[in-house]
Order: sequence, then C-alpha cells, then structure tokens
Amino acid sequence: MTIISMLPKLEVLKLKKNAFADGENVGEDVWEVTEMGFPKLKFLLLEWLYLHYWRATDDYFPRLERIIIRSCFFIKEIPEGFADSMTLQLIELHQCSSSLVNSAKRIQKEQLENLGNDMLKVYAYDTISENIIQMKNQQREIWLKQIGALEPNVSIASFEDFTKSIGSNFRKN
Repeated sequence: MTIISMLPKLEVLKLKKNAFADGENVGEDVWEVTEMGFPKLKFLLLEWLYLHYWRATDDYFPRLERIIIRSCFFIKEIPEGFADSMTLQLIELHQCSSSLVNSAKRIQKEQLENLGNDMLKVYAYDTISENIIQMKNQQREIWLKQIGALEPNVSIASFEDFTKSIGSNFRKN
C-alpha cells in the first residue's frame, strides 16, 4: 500500500478481495496507513477484505469524502481519527459487523457534538451479528489449514468461493 500512497493525484481507491495478499501471506489482517497517507483521495472502497484492524488518522486522508465498506466482516472499527475530519460526508456499510456500524455512528455523533458538523451521513445495510462473524472466522481458519496442506502447484480458490462451497455445513450448526 505504500507504493499506492505515492501516487500524488490518486482520488479514488478501491481495495477488493486479496488487495493485501502477497505471495507469502494469504490475507493480511491489519492495514496500517503510512504517514504519507493519501493526500488527494476522495473516495475509498473496501470490499471483501480479510482485515481485522485499520490504523490511520484523518491526517492521512485530508480530502476523503466517502468511505464505502462492503463484506469486510472482520473490521471492528473505523479509525477514531475520522471523528476530526472536516471533509468526510458519507460512511456506507454493507454486510459489516454491528461493531463497525456502531463505530461509524460514534464518529458521526462525535463530529456533531465536537465540531458542530451535521454533514456526515452513515448508512448501514444488512448488518451482520457477531455470532455470524465468528462462524466466518472459523471457516477462514479451516480454509487456511486446507490450503496449507495443498501442494504448491495446486491452484487455490478464493476464500469467498470456499465459504460458498462449505456454507451449507456451517448453516446447519
């Protein structure tokens, strides 16, 4: 991600599926934004990422207006620093944990109370309970064990494909 933040005119960033995976790590669970940040970024999409933690301050996104997070089941909170953002107008959450929704609403409330900013809107669709999140985490652990047992020349399906294929087994529990 450091290389991407070096793009001085980047205004839209869409991070999907295995955006944080490299050849050795199947899925990183922390996104720590460097001090370079994204100086001109206005739109950020996070979709189908296996992230538990996102670490940043609003200083790293000085022009960010919109955050859309879709199917990032494990992110528990939006960095608290966004409560100080004067440019953030929208946080939209689809199929995210209730703790992430609460985090976004807390940021909205802090902006209103501390900055008098009523511009930030928060929308949450299809919020997922923490119990479902735990089941998805269990599914991922099984997947990681299975791909660890594969030989190097075997192609690996995505985590989403894997969860769809075994999904019926977990729905019965």
